[in-house]
Amino acid sequence: MFSYLASELKSGDIAVAGSDSYANLHDQLMSWEECEPLVAEFCAEAGLPTNPRELTRHYRQLLADTAAEVDSGYPANPDLTLEGGRPMLKRRKGAERSKEALKLEEAVHERLPQRDKTVAADGSQIETWENNLLAESHIRYGGYGGLAYRHISNTYVALFSRFIPCGVWEAVHIIEGLLKNASEIQPDTIHADTQGQSLPVFGLAALMGFDLLPRIRNWHDLIFYRPTPGTPYQHIDSLFGDEAIDWTLIETHWTDLLHTAISIRENRLSSVTLLRRLGNHSRKNRLYRAFRELGRAVRTITLLRYLSDADLREQITQVTNRNESFHNFADGHPVDLDDLATISPYITQVIRRFGNWILNLTPPAADPTTRLDLESQVLFAP
Repeated sequence: MFSYLASELKSGDIAVAGSDSYANLHDQLMSWEECEPLVAEFCAEAGLPTNPRELTRHYRQLLADTAAEVDSGYPANPDLTLEGGRPMLKRRKGAERSKEALKLEEAVHERLPQRDKTVAADGSQIETWENNLLAESHIRYGGYGGLAYRHISNTYVALFSRFIPCGVWEAVHIIEGLLKNASEIQPDTIHADTQGQSLPVFGLAALMGFDLLPRIRNWHDLIFYRPTPGTPYQHIDSLFGDEAIDWTLIETHWTDLLHTAISIRENRLSSVTLLRRLGNHSRKNRLYRAFRELGRAVRTITLLRYLSDADLREQITQVTNRNESFHNFADGHPVDLDDLATISPYITQVIRRFGNWILNLTPPAADPTTRLDLESQVLFAP
């Protein structure tokens, strides 16, 4: 019984009155009457059609065009091969850096690059003393502590940071960092690793106007969804399974998707709360199914871009800044852009990019008070 209860709490099918993490999700949403006047502005900012039929037509056409482009370009793509229907990318040999590039790096180490709209999200473990609510032991990181999860611009500036447990799927927090970022740098492209993505996250990122470009481990084992059932391709047909995107599902629940996304933008609902609920345990949740289906379309488009564009793969892998404005940084001397592309914006050997993390690892002298006195009927309303 308790296992079933825990599963239903995770999926949001059971709520706890007065809770934050397990409150009724629908009670936190704005009413549709409040959302409807904001739809046009929200969709304009995200670059999306307001009409559900136009939205599905947009993504269906985008997926079909991207797949057709990758298919026609397959013979000229030296990196991509299909072995038994499984996509394989040949490892590209990194170019050796010229003497001029090394000299250029010395010339720009005190200069800062211009800002662009790319950010990378990642976490690193911070050791803590054991007796606190966030710390835990995790096999991925080793040791005991928590995770400092940061959104870092490609100028090496931390735009947003928060402390989370090691065992949390990091993708739950990736959108929140972008929305809470109050700096002048407002990214529209975000890089992450495998932990920074999931199908609902792809869907929500698209709705919020962000281009999610993660580095996914074992990406070749993921399902590529066809834009329509039976759509054939001359060269890359074996990439795709038999499944196609259910555009009717997305169109039917477009109002629910908009309702949720606008509520997040208006700070009525936390994206962390939403994404924590939209996991694999939520398969019968209609909101999860709608976000998952939109995420399938967006992720397939992203994977096709990844396979066909070597520059995009390089960007995702290295997350480097290739801004052409760097050519003005070499004291008036001509700069070769190929040399410039190999150089970090500034030397970081003597720079503490994230400041000093000072943690008191000494347990408190006195035993903490663990008794929780609650008024009657706080947990269970009459």
